Amino acid sequence: MKPFQLLALSLMLCSFWACGGKQQANGATDTTSTAAAPAEPKERWMVLKYDDMRLRDAPNKAGAVLATYKEGSQVLDLGERSDNEEIVELRGEQVKAKWMKVRGEDGKEGWIFGGALAPAPDPSVTKLQADLKKLNQSDCKSIQAGLDAYAKAMQGKSTDVADQAYIVLADFLDAVASAESGKLSDRPDYDDLYMKYNPNEGDKMEPKYKAEKDAWDACGLEMRFPEGMMYLAPKPGLAISTVEPFVSKSMRRYLEINKKEEANIWMEDAGLNITPLELADRAVTWDAFLEENPDFPLATSIGQTRDGYQSVLITGSDNTPAFDYATGKLDKTWKDAWDWVLKTKPNSDTGKLLQKWNDIVKADGGKRGAKAEKFLEDYWKQNEM
Repeated sequence: MKPFQLLALSLMLCSFWACGGKQQANGATDTTSTAAAPAEPKERWMVLKYDDMRLRDAPNKAGAVLATYKEGSQVLDLGERSDNEEIVELRGEQVKAKWMKVRGEDGKEGWIFGGALAPAPDPSVTKLQADLKKLNQSDCKSIQAGLDAYAKAMQGKSTDVADQAYIVLADFLDAVASAESGKLSDRPDYDDLYMKYNPNEGDKMEPKYKAEKDAWDACGLEMRFPEGMMYLAPKPGLAISTVEPFVSKSMRRYLEINKKEEANIWMEDAGLNITPLELADRAVTWDAFLEENPDFPLATSIGQTRDGYQSVLITGSDNTPAFDYATGKLDKTWKDAWDWVLKTKPNSDTGKLLQKWNDIVKADGGKRGAKAEKFLEDYWKQNEM
């Protein structure tokens, strides 16, 4: 596999889970203008994403085990949540989430780690997923067919179902973009394509390559050029106009935030593309969203995105450090970002983290000293960063 394919794969996976919502392709016909009003959601069933998950009598790993459920088992969400999040390792990945009180199909009630649960798929979502798999994912013209299939399938469905279906649709859009990107890396002229599609300032793009870019643009894809490489991604907000009539208010808010973030990639070549203050704003925005929507179907992935912002916020990045490499002193722009969070959002998850970190840096004389290094060692170990 070529280096481009590895990068494209990781970025394609990120593009939905960490970076954004979708919007209807350019020039596409709006298929949702006559959409029926979404139905009210009924009782909420959840499905286990992992095998051998334990039902406990308390919302923590120390709780006594009441039952053990296999992957695919369904439990009824009883609406109660633990006060605090906990980090649990699931299939080698550290997942942070609250515990959820549920009732199993065996009638037993107890607590299961929320990071192991997802909304049970509605039959219409399962059918939509099957219909999307029948489309040619190697042809970006299938994007419009996928959007149309979503709109047709969600007529009269509840907002909970439409939210689930959006996740399926977004996976499809990312798969099409990834397939188109993969075809680029297989071309014999691959090594020359970076400059063909992304010429130097003042150079004119050759007609052949301009026509190809225009065709992708018409489908709803755009080219991106991170760190000397390239890949195709769905345009920011590609599916918004299609899904908005059907999804929940919280999903519409999610799409709005992600469209804004995806349109302004935050980091490239180990350096920030946004200011530390903008980075802080992103972190506390997701804090507020998770506080308001603890049961959002993408809460785990949003939390991972937020955690990534936080980790850079406290130390900076290789090419945009928060602390001067020569003196170890904290840069003023980073201090201003911290102060803004501590003044405006002190009780947010980001605010609480920064308060601890700021106190340690102050104790170290405004530098990243020994106490700070010990804090970071524990922090990165806990969050596997």
